[in-house]
Amino acid sequence: MPVRTFLSALLTLVAMVAIVVALPSMWASERVIDADGFVDVAAPLAHDPQVQAFIADEITDQVSSRVNVPGASTLIEPFAKRYTQGPDFPADFADLVRQQHSWLFDPAPLRNSQEMQLDITAMVNRALKSANLPFVTSVPGTIEVPMAEGSGLDAGRYHTVGQQITTIGYVATAIAVIAALLALLIARRRGTVLIALGLGGLLAALLSWLAALNATTLVHRQFVNHSTGNALTRAATDALANDLTWWATIGAIAGAIGIVLGIVVRLIAR
Repeated sequence: MPVRTFLSALLTLVAMVAIVVALPSMWASERVIDADGFVDVAAPLAHDPQVQAFIADEITDQVSSRVNVPGASTLIEPFAKRYTQGPDFPADFADLVRQQHSWLFDPAPLRNSQEMQLDITAMVNRALKSANLPFVTSVPGTIEVPMAEGSGLDAGRYHTVGQQITTIGYVATAIAVIAALLALLIARRRGTVLIALGLGGLLAALLSWLAALNATTLVHRQFVNHSTGNALTRAATDALANDLTWWATIGAIAGAIGIVLGIVVRLIAR
């Protein structure tokens, strides 16, 4: 086998492997590990009725447990629901999502790790302010609620892993681009290289799609016995899985274009 052909084949193989690694890792870096990306994906869940109901129930429970008024939950619940369906809730929910991300991906505090606690004080007080109830207008102190008790979601659990995935994503992307360009530069049959790169894109898309499907199944199974934070965690997982599926779709389209382009190049070269 000529050296030029061997090098082209080797670089093409390297590029294909790098593409398979780059797609899911770059998605994780940009849409999960990056705080702004995570908020972009999860914040629209503020309009999800199940999420609204979950937060309204938490507000009702937290206030009712802090006031010594018979039937307080019955009085508070309608106002909590109205708040979660109102214009102020999306911004407050985005802050809650950012807290969730910070808990998982920021460095763990210098204390014994504990499971995820999210501060809903602002939500509670905003709901009470709109309610204008005579027996309570705000709740003193900080109100933190546990999310997914028993799931092992400790503070900073994914900090190191997140950094590693981000590094892998950028390195794999750089390798894929450089190897693909070099392979095309030295190849005798550039159409074949394009077809191979397109197949790499399709394989990356398929694996990403399977990852999204399996992640949803695993998380739903893990939290089936955890009522606290269940709705919020499952909804966020579904949103992330849908986003990864969209990235996989884009990858599949790009791969298909590469294959078609490669076939055209080969036909022209005949």
